[in-house]
Amino acid sequence: MTRSRLLRNLGIVVVLGAVAAGVLDYVFKADIVANASDGGLLRSLAIYYTVTSVVTAIVQVAICGPLIARLGVPRSVATLPLVVTAFGLVALAVPAAFAAVVARGAEAVTRSSIYRAGYELLYAPLPEADKRPTKIVLDVGAERIGDLIGAQLVGLLVYLMVDPRIGLLIATVATAAIAVVFAIRLPRSYTLALEDSLVARGDPDSEEAAKPFATWPIGGPILGQAGDLSPLPLRILDHPRPRRPAVAPTVAQRDQVSGTIAELRSQDPDRIKRALATALTPELAALVVGLVARDDVGREALVALRTIAPRCTGMVVDALLDQTREIIVRRRLPEVLFAGEPTLAAWGLWRGLVDPSFEVRYRCGAVLSRLASSGRLAPVTSETVFEAVRRELVIDPTAWKNQRVADDQIVASAHEGRERDEAMLSHSGSALEHVFTVLGLVLPAEPLRIALHAVETDDSALRETALEYLESILPTDVRIQLWPLLETESTMARAAVAVASAAMPVRSARSRDELVAALNLAYPTIRAGMVDKRAPGT
Repeated sequence: MTRSRLLRNLGIVVVLGAVAAGVLDYVFKADIVANASDGGLLRSLAIYYTVTSVVTAIVQVAICGPLIARLGVPRSVATLPLVVTAFGLVALAVPAAFAAVVARGAEAVTRSSIYRAGYELLYAPLPEADKRPTKIVLDVGAERIGDLIGAQLVGLLVYLMVDPRIGLLIATVATAAIAVVFAIRLPRSYTLALEDSLVARGDPDSEEAAKPFATWPIGGPILGQAGDLSPLPLRILDHPRPRRPAVAPTVAQRDQVSGTIAELRSQDPDRIKRALATALTPELAALVVGLVARDDVGREALVALRTIAPRCTGMVVDALLDQTREIIVRRRLPEVLFAGEPTLAAWGLWRGLVDPSFEVRYRCGAVLSRLASSGRLAPVTSETVFEAVRRELVIDPTAWKNQRVADDQIVASAHEGRERDEAMLSHSGSALEHVFTVLGLVLPAEPLRIALHAVETDDSALRETALEYLESILPTDVRIQLWPLLETESTMARAAVAVASAAMPVRSARSRDELVAALNLAYPTIRAGMVDKRAPGT
């Protein structure tokens, strides 16, 4: 029933579209013959068909796919009668041959691109046994019937009217408008036909269920748009997989879980550590998160969470973003997300960059940087990163200086060997370091790290090189916000220059490659200075 409704509406649209096209084609050719010179008729037609073919190819390549993806399959079929109606009205309002030429060209371009693509996809819900014969009937029979009716209508109007041009255009617009009415019904009937097809496939006793699924050239429905289907590839499994029946845990398994819960809830560090050393299940992760705040078992809790992180990433993200939890828990959880499912973990860490707590933002930025270095962070746009940096820089200079993250030995113990030494050496916990870390997500991270340490040294030449490099890579508005927050006299002097020259591009005396090379050469000196500064406290 629903399939017949879809085919009936589609057949009417095809017939009426052929009628409107035939009448409009007669007006177009009559105007061309009446206005062309003796030797210009052939040239005019050649130009028309050449231009139409070129425009059709451009529309097919550049516009057809995105437009159908936005409109959906059924509504893309309605573009043909809509275009004929709109341009037919223009030809009526402008009594010139050129208006009829444009109207006929628009109809031809739409028919051969957007309409044809959507028309072919409309047959997707039909069974294979019905699809081919139905398509042959509509493609051949309905088109020829429309041509026949259009020819009879043209002959009738030409016979009855002295100047049939206006009457023919009115007939074109009226026919296309009726086709629009039936085209509007296509989304609903298409959705019902698709539902019937899915139900038939899902019924194991039906003939359709016995047939293998093909790859349909359609995607899922767009929310809020009934019947809108995006023409994206959707691969459906050849054979449905039976759902595995749920298996109840054994008595021994229940006792083991209950015992682990009791151990984790105890206040005895030794009992908790023994429980954390066992193979935990993701269901126990919520209990372990609360233990992250404790210094006596925090390291073991982090290690246990990292072990099961890929299977409980969503829960850890929820805990990280829950502002009612203790800050000490939330600032340590990004370390767990480094071992979690990368896409979901990155989503949570990006959300953490807007957290009210600087400690949480700092830890999230550091883990995002590590994900990027390990190649597990999806590419991000420069504007996304620069916007995060702009939010950090909109702050009072005094508050900026006071923002600092203290060393957390529990988190640091998660790093091992050389990675731990490098982390202790290069991380100062300052707001400036956090900004440079976030910038390193889209800019070269290593030169930025060297530049950060260079601006914090007492060597004026190194500072100047670092500032010159930063000028060459940072957007103007970011430079203007950042410069006053750097703590050197030379920096403040350059801030005035940066503000004054904000309207013009920055021109460095040295190229960016030369500046990077200079920073790399100076890095041993910078690193030695950093070691000297940290030596008294170690």
